[in-house]
Amino acid sequence: MSAPSNVSSTTSRSVISLPASQINLASVGRYVAEQWANKFSTFTTTFLTLTELQSICTRFHQAVSTKSALLGKRKILTKELNVLCSTMDKNTTFLKAYLKEEFGTESAKSYYTSFGLGTENKKSMLPSDRDKRILALQNIVNAMTIHTALGSRKYGLLYWTEQLNTLQAQWQIAKQTDSELSALTESIRTDYPILRAYLTKIKQQIKLNSGSTYKQSWRDWGFQTEKYK
Repeated sequence: MSAPSNVSSTTSRSVISLPASQINLASVGRYVAEQWANKFSTFTTTFLTLTELQSICTRFHQAVSTKSALLGKRKILTKELNVLCSTMDKNTTFLKAYLKEEFGTESAKSYYTSFGLGTENKKSMLPSDRDKRILALQNIVNAMTIHTALGSRKYGLLYWTEQLNTLQAQWQIAKQTDSELSALTESIRTDYPILRAYLTKIKQQIKLNSGSTYKQSWRDWGFQTEKYK
């Protein structure tokens, strides 16, 4: 099945996890419902009404379209978060240097924890986990507030406060987007087999009603291929 697509193909190609089968089904379903309403209004079935088909097609198409847009948004957010955290990681070098200058080489590491630095992969660094990193940044800000000589440096209180605020804001948006994507994924997973079954039954009835011209009738309805995959 295929029909004129109303879901952005550019967006779908740029996001790996939105299957083409979902885009195709959304487009075909919507087109078939429109044809039934506008061109074949006398068509009836015993298993489905036009209103029922329109309802599930609208819901499914909206879910697929919204998920496509959100996946694109999430891809951008992921890139921004990675850049933000990578920059922070590089600038912890300055933080460690400040600690050595302030407390001495031998004592500096004893202050790492209070300044948000933990151990990962045998390295002293900020946590890679976003939620834990936010807590670590809060520790840095608190410690910089206490140790004002460090807080006044270039990569001091102002810098780490800005990093904290930016990460909190971006990570909150990312988590909200993930929550919305999860709900859309579940909606699509539920409706996909139901809509597919409805369209298959409609095709079968069209074939019975049309006789030898059923292939042309399928195309008139928007079923552009002879078999739905």
